This record gives sequence, C-alpha cells and structure tokens, in this order.
Amino acid sequence: MPAASAASERFLITACLAFLAVAVFLQNFDDPLLHAVYRWTHAQNAGFWRGVSLLGSGVTLTPVVAALVLALIWRGQSMGAMALAFGWAATSLTVEYLKWLLDRGRPGVTPWDFARGNAFPSGHAAQAFYVCISLGWEFARLSARDGAKRFRRIVRPGIWAILLGIPVAVGYSRVALGVHWPSDIAAGWALGLFFCALAQVLRTSAGGPAAPRARPERGTPGES
Repeated sequence: MPAASAASERFLITACLAFLAVAVFLQNFDDPLLHAVYRWTHAQNAGFWRGVSLLGSGVTLTPVVAALVLALIWRGQSMGAMALAFGWAATSLTVEYLKWLLDRGRPGVTPWDFARGNAFPSGHAAQAFYVCISLGWEFARLSARDGAKRFRRIVRPGIWAILLGIPVAVGYSRVALGVHWPSDIAAGWALGLFFCALAQVLRTSAGGPAAPRARPERGTPGES
C-alpha cells in the first residue's frame, strides 16, 4: 500500500477514534450543551437550520453518491466506484442498526424538525462526513494529476474547507433543531470517517489509485 494512502487512512482512523472518545465524553454534558444550542433557535431561524440539515439527508446525498459512482465508472475506476457505494451503504445500514440496538430516545424538547426513529448515532452527521470526505479525496486525486501550481495551493484548500464545513454545520443544525444530542453527532462523524477509511482501504488493496500526494514542483531549467 503506498505510503501516502496509508498515512491518509491512519489519519482517518485516528480522527474516527477521537470522535468516538468525544461522543463518550459528551454524554456527561449532553443535556446542558443541547439546551445551550437549542435556546438560540427560534421560529425565525429554524427554517435556515432545516435547510442546512437537508445537506446531510439521504434524499440529498444519495444522488450525489450515485453521480460520483457513475463518474468513477466512466473514468474506468470500477473498483473505486464499488468501494464508494459499499461505504455509503455500510454507513447507512450501520446507523440504522445502532439506532435499533442502542434504542436511545430523542431529546425531550419541542423539535423544530421532523425526525423518525431513535437518536444515536446521527445519520445526517455520518452521511455528510462520509460523502464530503469522499468528494474531497476525489478532488485531491484530480488536482494531483493537474500540473497547475495555483490550483493545488489555492483552490484545493478552499474546497477542503467547504467540504469539512458542511458536516460540521449539519451536525450543529441537528442539535439546534432539537432532534439530536451532541454525542449523537460526534458518534455519527466517527462512523462516517470509519467507513470512508474502509472504502479507501478496499480501493487501494484492489489496485485502485491511492490517496494523492502532492507532487514536488519542478524547478525551471538551469536551477540547481
């Protein structure tokens, strides 16, 4: 396995474990944190947070995953497409299984949005993190093949900032709307990261393209 790919996977697994630890820790402070965030949400801004929450819903993200899978197949990366689809399905199914197994109720506040089933973990948080990190890796692979120094130094960091900001905003929105505890969100993020790392392992172990590493810039002729 290439060193760059292994480093990326180790980072995701480390982040996953960190989020799990945060989820366990936050359970001691779920109630005060929930009420601190929830009381800032009022009728006039609940609609905004419902819109943000939609960015993590299966209705929004399933077409994104389908489009990315088709794009990978079109580029001849069938193993990458299969790994991505597997990770998406595994994320969604694991969330539903854990909700059933742990049977944790929703917060006891008046919700500003409809939510079905149990609370732990947050499916919106898990799905948003999985899709956004997967998209980030695909953009990074494309930019690694692009010789444009400006793209790598300016555009790619901006794309990553947006893609990381989306699941953070989605997680906050679920708490603000009163449908999740903060620890539900952290656990969802951990699941999304775990299955993203697993999809990457499957992809590289089957001979697919590894996680990208920035190319060294070539010097101009005559430079030592």
